[in-house]
Amino acid sequence: MSDTRRATTAQRLNEIMAEKGLRQVDILDRCKPFCEKFGQTITKSHISQWVNGVNAPSQSKLTILALALGVSEAWLLGLDTKKIRPGTLPVTISGDGMDTFQAKTLLMVGIEKLDEEEAKKLLDLARVVYPGKFDNNSDGSVER
Repeated sequence: MSDTRRATTAQRLNEIMAEKGLRQVDILDRCKPFCEKFGQTITKSHISQWVNGVNAPSQSKLTILALALGVSEAWLLGLDTKKIRPGTLPVTISGDGMDTFQAKTLLMVGIEKLDEEEAKKLLDLARVVYPGKFDNNSDGSVER
């Protein structure tokens, strides 16, 4: 049986922190609503130990962490898999609607389900609704 682990949880946490510009306190803030929802506690000390590779999160805390960061538990464990599970939607935390993070996650998951023609139509619509936000640079890349 081959090992599909490509990274440690600490490495994956550091990767997503760098990618999203998050600090440990930002992760803690993202975890709070999920902790309340599932009756768990995650502290600054937990986050610090996970980020520094001192300890790994328990299964329940790993799930909360993955939900808060918008990634799959398997990816967060370091396995060779996609970050976001195909076909999954973010958990809505309150009846008041989604926060920006959840909305962006929902958009990304939905876009993965589109075929090429549907993606082009959505891009055309986005360019009309949000002029200048979806324009290509001279090198073909899209500015963030």
